[in-house]
Amino acid sequence: NKGNIIFYYAPKNELIIFGEIYDKNKKSFTQEKRDQIQAGKINDIPLDKAIIIGTGKNKVIEFSDPDCPYCRKAALYFKDKNVTKYVYLIPIPQLHPKAEEKAKYILAAADRAKAYYEVMSGAKDKDDLSNQKVSKEANDLYQSQQSIGSRVGINGTPVFWINGKYVPGANMKMFDSLLEK
Repeated sequence: NKGNIIFYYAPKNELIIFGEIYDKNKKSFTQEKRDQIQAGKINDIPLDKAIIIGTGKNKVIEFSDPDCPYCRKAALYFKDKNVTKYVYLIPIPQLHPKAEEKAKYILAAADRAKAYYEVMSGAKDKDDLSNQKVSKEANDLYQSQQSIGSRVGINGTPVFWINGKYVPGANMKMFDSLLEK
């Protein structure tokens, strides 16, 4: 299940238990284990298949849907930060039917970073990108990114690893705490 559901086994009673387990301080041991599993997946992400944006000292790996409003907020958040972003575009067509066209637009662009910010700002929302010409190279990269997302277990966006720490969602407070000042 790619680390999304944690099972516990009690061998003495031969019981299998799944669900959240908390300590007396309301800290979830289950979420901690999920985060450990997700953090370990960072080694399975080939950075050469990403769109590389920036040259900052903080390393951000991002899985985004070009039409996701939370992904767009996160893109704006990171725009002027001291980061090097490795971006993988994972459209969720059930929620955003035009996201795949936008992802391919970005991947086909000569300047992918510029195209990324253009799309994430909403500047391409009214454009018809359905008839765009996409090279074999851009299509192959798109397929590679989908495969990487699937292998890592991405089933919703946004998802980040910031300086090695897994961050589900657009959690700006967590972003602040993980970025080196």
